[in-house]
Amino acid sequence: MNRLLVPGTDKGIGFDRVWAMVEPASPFGREEKAKARPFLPGDEQVLEAELDRVEAARRACEAAPGVLRALQGRLSRCRDLRGSVLAAGRGAVLDVVELYELKRFASLCRELDALLERFPWERPADLKLGSLEALSRALDPQGRGAPGFYVDDAFSPVLARVRRHKRAVEATLERERRRQASAVAERLGLPVDADGEIAVSTAESDRVRMARRDEDLLLVREAGGHLYFRLRPGPRAREAERVLADLRERERQEEGKVRAKLSCAVADAAPVLLENMGVLGRLDFLLARARLARQVGGTRPRVLPPGQGITLQDARHVAVEQDLGRQGRRFTPLTLELAPGAAVLTGPNMGGKTVALQTLGLGVAMAQMGLLVPAARMEWSLVAFVYYGGQEGQRPGLSAFAAEVSSLAEPLGRRGEGGLLLLDEFAKGTNPREGRALSAAVLRCLATGPSVCLLATHHSGLAELVGTPHWQVRGLGHEVLTQIGPGDGVRWLYEHMDYRLEKVSPHKETPHEALLVARLLGLDEQVLAFAERYLGQGSEKGEGNRLD
Repeated sequence: MNRLLVPGTDKGIGFDRVWAMVEPASPFGREEKAKARPFLPGDEQVLEAELDRVEAARRACEAAPGVLRALQGRLSRCRDLRGSVLAAGRGAVLDVVELYELKRFASLCRELDALLERFPWERPADLKLGSLEALSRALDPQGRGAPGFYVDDAFSPVLARVRRHKRAVEATLERERRRQASAVAERLGLPVDADGEIAVSTAESDRVRMARRDEDLLLVREAGGHLYFRLRPGPRAREAERVLADLRERERQEEGKVRAKLSCAVADAAPVLLENMGVLGRLDFLLARARLARQVGGTRPRVLPPGQGITLQDARHVAVEQDLGRQGRRFTPLTLELAPGAAVLTGPNMGGKTVALQTLGLGVAMAQMGLLVPAARMEWSLVAFVYYGGQEGQRPGLSAFAAEVSSLAEPLGRRGEGGLLLLDEFAKGTNPREGRALSAAVLRCLATGPSVCLLATHHSGLAELVGTPHWQVRGLGHEVLTQIGPGDGVRWLYEHMDYRLEKVSPHKETPHEALLVARLLGLDEQVLAFAERYLGQGSEKGEGNRLD
């Protein structure tokens, strides 16, 4: 991603927030998202195909929301089992938990494949799942379809015989223990508990002596005024326990042989297992982008041949739109058309110039990351990079102006590659006269060439000076300005500001409404009166442009 967005630009334009809204459900999808890279000039055909896939997936999601929910549910249950699969391929014997997880994965693949057949789309060839039926049969030889996994008798006749013998010996041992317990209880007149223990009160000396002399009992502890005896296995019980220990070891060995055989079956299926995990990653990431498109009302942008510029119609910045929604306010969509070269954007304070730049940058970044864009229409030529300069944090040890210049140096040097440069009040950190000159110089350098530049500024006359297109926020109309009253506050400004852009004459003046905004924000009236007086004095001397 950093090949497209100059460092700092992702946060500057809000792309980081939108990218976080792409939420795959599986570890494979999250890995696919982490590997995602932007489409750059020369990738037009590949991007066209990818946008077609996302658009088709979005239509399918809208047409079959129930299938989409079921797909998400199955994907969220997938676990990354590549370690187990690769270990089996190296000859390792998998444990019962690993075999259970692989059986479950094979079942999920079967269910996902059935759901995808119900999805109303033409499934891309690279999203077809390979068959794991042979592995499923190996892990479930009786075809019960039970959700769990156990190395049962069906896996091995030898194992079945060992377990039958073991069960018979266990039954014999249990009978012997019951017989012994019954005999002891009859002799002492006390019950033997389920754990084979009998408690004799120390106050009953006769019973204590009998218990101590009984060959079937072993004293284990004394507590609370009682002596506790445990049944001592007799010859028949000891023989049964010896046989049982041997059978348990044989059972463990036979289970190991079964797990080894099943691990070989996993190794045989490894290519399909690994490929299916890759398929599920691509599918999950695709569905996550389709869900985002539904969430933000995204449309498929149209890729233009190189050198055609950018057109946006009713574009929205979804992160800003969400923030405004929480405040009960509405986002004003952006409509803008830019050709290669430079253009100027002017408008009043708090007129939305920054958001306009961010919306433009976000739209291009989303489109070149294979996302549908929140706009009625978008057409653009792929750019080599996107740079947003403005509002970024000051670098340690640098002044605001030095940070601006340092940030712009690298992308300006790449202007011949055909990038998108969004400059938010460039050189605002220095004096107005030199700041205006530097802004004009940057515009002049970018006025010709393949890059697209939009510079938002409060400086008047830049577009006329350099001969670039001039866009302006409509702002506050004269009729609206006459309605302002004391105490209206900044909310009045939000309600009456027209944030739409319009293309105007290069020589049209930059709006001067800083004093109005200051008044709405409650600045002291005496301060405002002084400012108006100084502003008038500057105008009389013909120095108005120095005061903007």
